[in-house]
Amino acid sequence: MEVLFEIPIDIKKGLESGVYKRIGGVIVKSEGKAEIVTWLKEIPKAKASSGTLLVKVTSLGKAALSAADYFYLYENFQRINKKLDDITLKIDSQNFSKVQSGLKLAAEAEKMKDIFLAKDQILKARTLLEEGSNRLQNIFASINKKEKNYKEKRMHYLSTIIQAELGIVRSYMWHNEYELANVRLLHLKRYLIENCLKQIDDEINFHVAWYWKVIVSPIMVSVIIPQTISSLVYDVITNKEIKGIPLNEELRRLEKSNLEEEAKLEAMLIKVEEENYKLSKEVQTLINFDDFLKGYTLELDYYEAEHNKSEKLP
Repeated sequence: MEVLFEIPIDIKKGLESGVYKRIGGVIVKSEGKAEIVTWLKEIPKAKASSGTLLVKVTSLGKAALSAADYFYLYENFQRINKKLDDITLKIDSQNFSKVQSGLKLAAEAEKMKDIFLAKDQILKARTLLEEGSNRLQNIFASINKKEKNYKEKRMHYLSTIIQAELGIVRSYMWHNEYELANVRLLHLKRYLIENCLKQIDDEINFHVAWYWKVIVSPIMVSVIIPQTISSLVYDVITNKEIKGIPLNEELRRLEKSNLEEEAKLEAMLIKVEEENYKLSKEVQTLINFDDFLKGYTLELDYYEAEHNKSEKLP
């Protein structure tokens, strides 16, 4: 899916000069820490002009995390569920019911005028989303690629897991728990990249199953070592794991881990390009969405900083 973004003249000049750069759905300063300058605003193609930027974004999420409200996530889930019906996959509907119930409950909560009741209902929705997401991750990991409709199952399970996880991240934002939201989002990012690496390897079927593991030294020098794809492990994301570790320690671990995973993916894509392989639409969808996840993490940092400012006001 291609989305047009409205680009103000000053921002466009900054992008062209290199003062600014785009990360996902946000514009940040190129120098120093990635400080958000503005959010890209989606516009209909009918309103396109010379001041617009065409960017590929996937239907897995919105360009900006702040725009992915519960109504959108619920509608996206319904769309995915409809596709499952259309391709007549025999999947037990109970596996998806908790995610559906959680998103619906949260969407209703966001319409409430009473903020305290809304927050309470969103907490209940989070419990359902966590249970549903973890259940689907376990089933997804056990899907056999020899099964009929394996590819359709794989992408629809993964798409549903993503909707659930974004819903959980939003629940933390509702309660101003930005560090927990960041940890959850980084877990999702790692999970997504690992699945992306595995799917590329499955599709391309290199003579030797491999992916590049990049070890980053203290001075940020990358050493590339071939390693078998079978060592890839899926993390089941749970609140118990998140809360059992000091948050700042877990954030540092995940940030380092995600840098390494991004480097693996980049090396794999270079190899794919060198060999003139064409990636499936499914993999391209995951790669495009990963780009917007980078912007999501920057948004969380921004909202946390703004929240901390407001708490310090007299």
